[in-house]
Amino acid sequence: MEPIEADEVLDQLNKRYNMNIKRKNFRMEGALDTIGEHYVGVSFVSEQFNKEFSFLIKIDLREKKEVV
Repeated sequence: MEPIEADEVLDQLNKRYNMNIKRKNFRMEGALDTIGEHYVGVSFVSEQFNKEFSFLIKIDLREKKEVV
């Protein structure tokens, strides 16, 4: 399994929650490469509020099922 990178997490946050966070303002604490449930710290700088926000996100990595 390849590690999950910050860009992938950011894309999902922006798509699911319409957060409009820019890549240059986003940071994730480490990459994930093991199957299971993980809580990861992320932060971003809001240009609108001129403030840094930090929070935990839950990431549930599962094995990909092979298509026969």
